[in-house]
Amino acid sequence: MNKKNIYVAGGWFTDNQKKQLDDTVKMLKGNDSVGNLFIPEEQNTTNQYEYNTPDWAHHQFKDDVNGIDNADLMVATLKDGEIDDGTVWEIGYAFGKGKPIMLVTDAENINLRSEERRVGKE
Repeated sequence: MNKKNIYVAGGWFTDNQKKQLDDTVKMLKGNDSVGNLFIPEEQNTTNQYEYNTPDWAHHQFKDDVNGIDNADLMVATLKDGEIDDGTVWEIGYAFGKGKPIMLVTDAENINLRSEERRVGKE
């Protein structure tokens, strides 16, 4: 069996996002067709640099781009009402690279255009 390397995108900034992401990762780890999982939250960048600093953002971005480039496909989690802009960017980048993308969501309708989600909220 040809195992697939998967980039797992998803927010981990709220309890709801984290639970959805963790449940998805658990499911993927139990699947025999899955090779390596690239999970941004678990990369060294998260531990090497102070979170949300310019150094962290620079290295996290580079790690994420490399992870997507080396993946066979992406699995992205989208929590209704809590869609993470970074996840939306990762989906767009993967799409642009021609990667297959599987969305895991509890939303009935999804709007991935972040500028439209902000209208009237500022």
